[in-house]
Amino acid sequence: MSNIVLTVSPWRDVHEIVVKTKEKRSCSIMIHKEPGGGYDTNVLISDPVSPQPKTWDYLLDSTMPSSTAKQHFEDSLKLITGYLKQFAPTDQMVSFHNPCSAPFVSEPDQNAVLTAMGFNITVTVN
Repeated sequence: MSNIVLTVSPWRDVHEIVVKTKEKRSCSIMIHKEPGGGYDTNVLISDPVSPQPKTWDYLLDSTMPSSTAKQHFEDSLKLITGYLKQFAPTDQMVSFHNPCSAPFVSEPDQNAVLTAMGFNITVTVN
């Protein structure tokens, strides 16, 4: 099985994970591989069901070049969990989909992170 990487520019590849919630919110985790090592991640949270619909864009910077994509995936889930606790306490994540394979964080690694964080969800790929 080969990995497909979505390239958004000649120097920066991205791994996208789409997260859906029970109450129809949508989140996109975009882990970007930096040319000098490490990763940066954008987490986009689309919240069309709140009384005041909004979209939030968060940036998780690498604190060091040795940061891993798996760490960024876990930190992204913590960020989404925190958002839901604050703005939608009855909502919860229900699906994780990798539309362009899983080039930076493997499917087994994603499932291991989800299990360790107490989620009973299995990711899908393509």
